[in-house]
Amino acid sequence: MQNKDLEKQVRFFQCSVAQAFSERDSSLMECEKAKEREEAILKKFADFEERKREYQSAIDDQKHLNDDLQRKLTELKSQTESSLKVILKFYDLRCRDCECPSNITVEEKCSILLDDSADNWSFSSDGGTSTLKYIVNLKPFIHYKDQFLFSCVILISFTLLAQYILSVILNIILHCCLILFWEPMKCPS
Repeated sequence: MQNKDLEKQVRFFQCSVAQAFSERDSSLMECEKAKEREEAILKKFADFEERKREYQSAIDDQKHLNDDLQRKLTELKSQTESSLKVILKFYDLRCRDCECPSNITVEEKCSILLDDSADNWSFSSDGGTSTLKYIVNLKPFIHYKDQFLFSCVILISFTLLAQYILSVILNIILHCCLILFWEPMKCPS
């Protein structure tokens, strides 16, 4: 009877050992799978980091472009203000000699000045110097400045929009990465 008890205990311990080895093997397999998943996640994370650097580089390029455009826009505004002062001075000169409407736009003032005859704009005694020459030379300059200023404003707007879209896409990608792949991993000790 003692032998039977011993045999039962031996079988019990053999089963326990076999079960422990099975659990160990199962845990090792799970750990190996977790390591593989971790490596895959780290590779994807490295890819996301590379994309992030590329997007950041594109954003930095856009910022430099924005800064350049902002400087050009400031220069153009300054030049436009100077041109406007010249136009207003010419209009004031014209108004000294004849009646002028007072509540009109700058474009209307330009039109009035450009429609005047050359005789109205002689300011030397011999009539050889005419302000009409200055006005005619200003006309394409003003038109060019207005178009360029408008183009700069549009370009800056699109650049800022592109920069914002790139930053939103980058945030979405990083959040998706964290949500999809960054779950806690359990490995047996």
